[in-house]
Amino acid sequence: EVGDLQALQQLSFAGNYNSIVFVEQLKRLANLREIGIHLHGSAQLGDHDMARYMEALKSSLAVMGKQGLQSLEIRNDDTVIGEKLMDLLCYSPCLRKLVIHGGCISRLSKQMALLVNLRHLYIGVSNIKQDDLCVLGSIPTLLFVRLFVENGPDERLAISSHQFQCLKEFIFISYGGGLEMLFLQEAMPELRRLSLSFSAEETDCKMGFEFSFKHLASLE
Repeated sequence: EVGDLQALQQLSFAGNYNSIVFVEQLKRLANLREIGIHLHGSAQLGDHDMARYMEALKSSLAVMGKQGLQSLEIRNDDTVIGEKLMDLLCYSPCLRKLVIHGGCISRLSKQMALLVNLRHLYIGVSNIKQDDLCVLGSIPTLLFVRLFVENGPDERLAISSHQFQCLKEFIFISYGGGLEMLFLQEAMPELRRLSLSFSAEETDCKMGFEFSFKHLASLE
């Protein structure tokens, strides 16, 4: 009956939450501002319980988002869950920190632009396109981004002057091959730290390496 803890503001990882009742109780925590939760897939729950678990999870996340949830950290063992939840998470207007560990989702949701208070983002995706970076770049309050990409981008990525206006640290990790990333004039004007990781051994002739850092005026 975790829902009886009406004054609770922070709930850290206390174990693996298989209980549907536990997930349903979360919506009762009106003062909750930070939560870390381990999500399970059908392998642990079975198909029947999985459907009920997802409905309970969607309902609680929707309510918590409206009640002022600021920090959400998810350990996700099931890619399917990640796909279904991303759009829902984007309707948490107070969210400042979003961390998703575990399986990569296929693409970033365009609805992420609605997270107008998000400052800290840690997420993994299977693929990334120029449009995806534009969506992230439109979030006005982002200070930290760690983006893990399972498959290397198959097109040049360019960051322009009107994107990532407040970003201080950018970590981009790609395990799929080459990487072409250009920072155009006045790009990321507040960026202090930059980390780019890629797998040279996986590079093919279609995508090489190209970088341009000269416009990163605040880089330390």
